[in-house]
Order: sequence, then C-alpha cells, then structure tokens
Amino acid sequence: MQMMTSTPSCRIQAVDHRKDLFSISEIISQELMRAVAEEVLDARPYTKQEWQEHKPRKKLQRFPGCTLSLIHEHIAKQKDTIGEALGQDINSIETAFWYDQEGFDFPAHIDNPGVHTVMQIYLSDCAHAGTVFYNIQDHHIETRDDKYRWHYTGPKQPESVRKNFEFKANTGYLMINNSKQLHGVPGMVGKGDVRLSCYCHLN
Repeated sequence: MQMMTSTPSCRIQAVDHRKDLFSISEIISQELMRAVAEEVLDARPYTKQEWQEHKPRKKLQRFPGCTLSLIHEHIAKQKDTIGEALGQDINSIETAFWYDQEGFDFPAHIDNPGVHTVMQIYLSDCAHAGTVFYNIQDHHIETRDDKYRWHYTGPKQPESVRKNFEFKANTGYLMINNSKQLHGVPGMVGKGDVRLSCYCHLN
C-alpha cells in the first residue's frame, strides 16, 4: 500500500505543573486517519494483550504495508518531536493496536513499574469510554512485593479527577509512569461502538 503521509502539526501539552502527563493531538496524518476508518477491524487477525487476557480486548496484528504498519512508522518518525516536548531522548517507539469490544472497561489502577513512558492515541471516536486520570494521596498507595508493585488502596471512587481524556480520534495522552498515575476507563464500550487505539512504548 502506498499513501501520502504528510506530517501533521502535532500538539503536546502538559496537563499541569507535574509535567508527567500530557495531552497529544494531530500526531497522525489525515490520510492515515481516513484509511484506518475504512478498515474492516473484525476481519483482522489478532492476539490477546499480555496481562489483559481476561479483557474483551483484541491486539490487532499488523503486516508490512498495511494501514496499521504505516501508522506505526508515521509515529516512529516523530520521536524527536515527542522527545523535545518531554525533555528527554526517545530512541525508538514500539506500537500495539488495541480494538476493544462490547463490555470493555478498566477499573482505576496504577501501571506496574515495567511501564515507563507510554502514549495512547485514539484512532476512532467512542463516547463515554475515554481514559480518566485521578488525583490521589500518598497514603493511598501501597507498595507490595508482586509484579504490579504499586496498589491503590483509597476509595473506590477516587477523590478527584486530574484529567479526563475523551476518546476522540487523533487525540490521546502521553504518560511518564510513577506510583501516583492512577487511571482507568470508567465508562463501558457498548454494542456497535468502535474503540480503536494505538498504545506506544517510548524507549
């Protein structure tokens, strides 16, 4: 597949003074966004996402020349722009494509320390199923000797919302992980909804 992939005017902005959570938009060209909107997602091969095998989430496979590969390559070429916004060097970007099914949600959680700097870009519109980050107190974080390490022990409904990222195509968030990055998907994917995103590890 050959396609023009002109560089968009990517916008990255810190959500507050902590500068470990950023909003990001227009990172993907309009040509690629139109192409992915035409994909027959249910026909694509997939696997389950590691550590999330119980979730109704498909990790779509990509192959050379397909739209998903072109998106991956397009994002990877912008590593210097992203690194400059973060004030750090980005050597490579690994990308997975998540297609979430009816019934998908994700309770508030803190990612394990194996997650460092990550970015999730929404590739479709899916009302009521965005990603919400919360403000939490230090005493509501418990460190345990397990694979997750950081555990939130506060109220089931966290005290306040730090940032609600609405699930709108060609927008998303960039997170530098730490023990206070409590986030989740409190809404649920409904019948007929399309919740497609790419999840990137920045190394």
